[in-house]
Amino acid sequence: GKCISASAVCDNVNDCDDYSDERGCLNKFHCDKVTSIPYDKFCDGSYDCAEKNDECNDECRQRNLSGGLLRTWEMLIALVIGIAAVIINLGSVLTTSVKLSRIETMSGLVNDTFVCLIAVGDFLVGLYMLLLFVYHHVTRDTWCEEKYTWKVS
Repeated sequence: GKCISASAVCDNVNDCDDYSDERGCLNKFHCDKVTSIPYDKFCDGSYDCAEKNDECNDECRQRNLSGGLLRTWEMLIALVIGIAAVIINLGSVLTTSVKLSRIETMSGLVNDTFVCLIAVGDFLVGLYMLLLFVYHHVTRDTWCEEKYTWKVS
């Protein structure tokens, strides 16, 4: 092969025809035998490798589980709030619905209708939190690959 300067080794530029100047470098992540990315792009939340292995690997999963939004205690808080929101607001919707049939004034009817609508909205938010909790536990090992599908669809 040809000689290259030391500054051209591990600079993310293929200076040799066989990529030999870019192999074994510690400052980059190797996507495959040919392609590599700067190490600061590894596990950064953006897919830089064609096979997504710069984001979908055990090291990135550990980082996301320990420092991301999917920590266990946060998921438990979502579960508790979701259950409370569903139960409390379901009770409120049922109670207000029964009251609506007995209201005699227009202002009372409007007021209780708004209370019922707010309770329905809060019920749906609680239901959404419960679904997120369940979905997280069902897909915890495949979320990375599916995240890519969600972004491009």
